[in-house]
Amino acid sequence: MIQIKYQILLFQFLIIALLYIKSINSISINGAKLEKHVASKPNNQIRIEPNTNDKIFFEENKNETIFTSEKIPVKYWRNKKKEALQQRIENEIDYNSSSTIVVTSNKFRFYDQLNSNEKQIYDILYANSIKPEPNLEITIVISKITDIYAFIDELVISAEKIFTVLSYENPELWWIGTYQFVVLTTQSIDQYIVNFYTIPEDSTFYGYNSTDIYYINQEIESEKNKIMDNISNLNITSPYAIMRYLHDYLITNIVYTLDENKKHIRTLYGALVENECVCEGYSEAFQYLTQQYGINCIVARSSTHEWNFVEINNKWYIMDVTYDDPMINGEYTPSGLNENLRLDYFLIGTDDKVTKNSKYYEEVNHILIYSGFSDKEMVTYPNIEKTYYVPSDMELNEIFSMDLSSPSTYSNIKTMYDNNKNSYKNNEYDRTFKNTH
Repeated sequence: MIQIKYQILLFQFLIIALLYIKSINSISINGAKLEKHVASKPNNQIRIEPNTNDKIFFEENKNETIFTSEKIPVKYWRNKKKEALQQRIENEIDYNSSSTIVVTSNKFRFYDQLNSNEKQIYDILYANSIKPEPNLEITIVISKITDIYAFIDELVISAEKIFTVLSYENPELWWIGTYQFVVLTTQSIDQYIVNFYTIPEDSTFYGYNSTDIYYINQEIESEKNKIMDNISNLNITSPYAIMRYLHDYLITNIVYTLDENKKHIRTLYGALVENECVCEGYSEAFQYLTQQYGINCIVARSSTHEWNFVEINNKWYIMDVTYDDPMINGEYTPSGLNENLRLDYFLIGTDDKVTKNSKYYEEVNHILIYSGFSDKEMVTYPNIEKTYYVPSDMELNEIFSMDLSSPSTYSNIKTMYDNNKNSYKNNEYDRTFKNTH
């Protein structure tokens, strides 16, 4: 009898334990209890389809929202949050190790780092966003899902990666940053709707519609055409000379402006049309313009700063237009002037000195992060050369044929180059760095 009693108690204990384990392995999504499968298999066989009649399909087939996610990009974080991330990264960085996450391919694209499902979603988002009047709500139908919980877990990670790549490779999609997606059930058991919002309520550009974006893009296009006409009239053709022109043009025309009341200080519109921006405007305008010439130029991002990596002759170098536009005696240079123009960050390498006391890789503001939205590792960067790019005589002749900056700047370049070709970039300048938040 005693043995039976203990067996009953043991059975009851096992039942309670099983119920407890089940409860802690569940998640609450919008008030609904969903079981979370700890070791779920990835949804490799799912079917992803764009919906060409979004609103009608959405209204007719939606059932209930089971998950909502939203992320704000690092460049729109408040300064305290950026600085906290920077401090955490700085505490963890080992300057004596090559901890930078890189890939070695010279045919580099962030897009190639997406898996097949992510590429399908990216392609749908991109196709809807490059329209003259882009779709700001994009519906995707996902079917053949065998495990919705695993799918949602994967989608949260994939969405951050997709939007990092989308924003890093396409500066012309300037309104895409903060994003939101919702997952909804449908009438079909294995089919779900994923609705993406590219200007959700927390976006800097909330309230803009497709027509607003169209007219803003027309202004950007007009400025781009003027710049390209100038380059054509100068008869310069080498990527090196084109990049030098764009570098100097942006520095001459932009006034570094940190005014959060101006919506576009972190977009190429702020750089090219308003001529007022911070580092994101410089780097994304430079990227956009170089892309018109087939130059492989990407965004590089730290917690507090944005600049570029550029490929030339199958090798990658650093380009930081913002840092080559420093203050003079604590004052910003007005638009149209360029006495402050520098070449400290023009096609340099990671081991090059950028101040009297530091090298590029030692600068806190240039410690890379690998997501546009967090400290997670979502993307990798190309391998950057350790030393600066040395131009050919033909490339230099194109530079010397232009009269874009102060004569002394070009005289200094030629003198440095003629004196010692191998130390062409070993010039140092005293300068005051801008606050790049």
